[in-house]
Amino acid sequence: MTDSRGDRRRAELIQAGMECLVRDGWAGLTHRRVAEQAQAAPGLVRYHFGTLSGLRAAIARQASDDLILPVTEQLGTTSTFDELVEQVVALMGSAEDRGTRLLTQIIVGTAHYEEVAEIVDADVERARDGLARHLVQLGSGWSPEQARDAASLLLATVDGILLHGLVAAKPPAAEQLRRAVRAILSAEG
Repeated sequence: MTDSRGDRRRAELIQAGMECLVRDGWAGLTHRRVAEQAQAAPGLVRYHFGTLSGLRAAIARQASDDLILPVTEQLGTTSTFDELVEQVVALMGSAEDRGTRLLTQIIVGTAHYEEVAEIVDADVERARDGLARHLVQLGSGWSPEQARDAASLLLATVDGILLHGLVAAKPPAAEQLRRAVRAILSAEG
């Protein structure tokens, strides 16, 4: 198997693992189920990831790359606070169910699996720091510490609203989201 073919197969197995995670949760994530989802031999999953811990880490890494980092990169492209508010509202309004369910499982996994927690913690910290730097660049007038606090609160709000959307019969409307984000961004440090 060439590296590119092996890399493609590994990526397919990670995608299959994420589908299993969304469908069955962490308890249902096994070498066998991932292999069945990917139409591969269970030994291939073991070959690429070794233990279940290795599989969990690979899934957490990919989920973070797909869900956490792009959001903060996108927020970092805004040039005004109003654009930032609208971008946050648009992101929360466009969240698709599978992505939100995957994010939910990743969050749950941080409480149970050290390898998942380490990856997500590092990426959330990097996202928080990047958003804080952007808030300072936008002219918030905040110290770096205050901007980091606001970024933490903003990211936690986004996560909370996405989770709320899974269980609420009627998720918050765009104007409610706008008011909440503006309140966070206008709070005194």
